[in-house]
Amino acid sequence: MIDMSNMTDIYVYGGAFDPITTAHEAILTDIGTNAFYHSKTGIIILVSDNDEKSYSESYENREKMVTNIVSGLSLAPQWKSYMNTNVAIIRQPERMWATLTGLKLPKDKETICLGFDEWVSLGKLREWHNSEELLKNYKFRVYGRGCQSADIDARRLEIPDPPRGVTYAVAGIPIPNTASRKIRRQMMFNPLYDGAGLSIRTSSFIHFKGLYHQADVMEHVECERNLLASYSPGEWPKPSVTATLAVCSSDGHILLVRRKSPPFKDYWCLPGGFTNPHESIESAGSRELLEETSLAVPNFAIRQIKVYTPDDPRCELWRDARKKLEEMADSDTPNADAEERKRLESLVNHWGYDVGLAVLLADKHADVKIKARDDAAEVMWVSLQEIFDVPLAFHHTRIVQDLINIYPECLGKSKKI
Repeated sequence: MIDMSNMTDIYVYGGAFDPITTAHEAILTDIGTNAFYHSKTGIIILVSDNDEKSYSESYENREKMVTNIVSGLSLAPQWKSYMNTNVAIIRQPERMWATLTGLKLPKDKETICLGFDEWVSLGKLREWHNSEELLKNYKFRVYGRGCQSADIDARRLEIPDPPRGVTYAVAGIPIPNTASRKIRRQMMFNPLYDGAGLSIRTSSFIHFKGLYHQADVMEHVECERNLLASYSPGEWPKPSVTATLAVCSSDGHILLVRRKSPPFKDYWCLPGGFTNPHESIESAGSRELLEETSLAVPNFAIRQIKVYTPDDPRCELWRDARKKLEEMADSDTPNADAEERKRLESLVNHWGYDVGLAVLLADKHADVKIKARDDAAEVMWVSLQEIFDVPLAFHHTRIVQDLINIYPECLGKSKKI
């Protein structure tokens, strides 16, 4: 950490940054504008990593997002020149009081910066851990959004000033920022999602867009076409049967994997894969689940949901095959490339069958150890309340819906969908 012992003033701002919003950006801009009037002012940004929340994003990624934001051109220009000498971005493993005490900095030099809602929670309701110690030992700078300014003027009189004082400021443009988490989730789940710039007026999404698996549309299509050109169904055993598993925890979460390869590269889907010759569907499902997620389940714990004939129009691989066959049929020489026509017909007509399987675990999702392996780039749990907002690959949304209809006990203690 940067040495702050010789600083005359230290501003402290903390949060989960999950996601980063325009409010974070506006407050950090104001802090930098007020702080960097000389070289003896420091800023400490605390990125929360304690067990009071279940964060969607890892600490490492949230720290990277914050670093990108505070060093970006969207903030006060002074940030860039002071990043390596006056700004410390550090992990907050405990509550704020414990973390600040552990830093052993002079409390009379520190000013805690926070939003107005947090100030009500701390200064009025005293809901924070060690609220009294924080209010007694630190100065405060409280920020409200532009759209909150009238409400803040009325309510600030309800909160007594702490011993070391408090100043109020308005930061940010006067528009609500309610859609940020929704946009962030779309970016996480949909590699071709392109609505962030239109739906969210913040450069923070530009800064951390690279942390998500956002693909260029033409690059994605080209990747699928390359697979089409090299894929030959005749090389695979017949009949072609896949096993796809809907693994559900006792608290109503579904296990997903992110695909490493086309088709549907970078999309989320249920774990599964092709059966081997003379292998039972339960054995194939158990094997694929272990290979992709490191989760071992016995064959007797696997139940059947339904048999499917996958035909997903979103998949460029199969759509392009059909299109090429139509073009061949409409051409002046429909039988010109008999071998290619035969291969495409095989691809379209001989896809095979997929067996949807259910695994209903007795454990909560947080207690189940999973790790991405084989052709899974990532693994994660998604609640049944959110699963239908995720654009799953292939026909896997249908499998989840059938899982709920056939095995309603999979909902566990979660709320009714």
